[in-house]
Amino acid sequence: MRISHEDHGDTSLVAIAGDFNSEDVDQYRRCLTDRFESGVRNIVLDMAGLESIDSAAMEMLLWTSEEAVDRSGRLKLVAAGGTVAEVLRVTRLARRFELATTVEEAARALR
Repeated sequence: MRISHEDHGDTSLVAIAGDFNSEDVDQYRRCLTDRFESGVRNIVLDMAGLESIDSAAMEMLLWTSEEAVDRSGRLKLVAAGGTVAEVLRVTRLARRFELATTVEEAARALR
């Protein structure tokens, strides 16, 4: 998995690409913990480049959502498509997350 971020005030755009699985959980948690500890409340998670996701990664998405809410913020998932969208649908977790088709749409919703 590749992960990058851009902080914009209390919102961070985090982009993940490749395969997100149990081997990547520590890297992901460190990145997001750093964002939250720096004062970020809202996470826009750009998943356009994400090819696959496993159950450990799904748990990290739930953790991210809970951490954002604990800080009076929100998590928006962007461009979850293909296999990732199917996993979210089958597990019924799509209902648990706020979904957006573009980063701009997600950012507008967080203002």
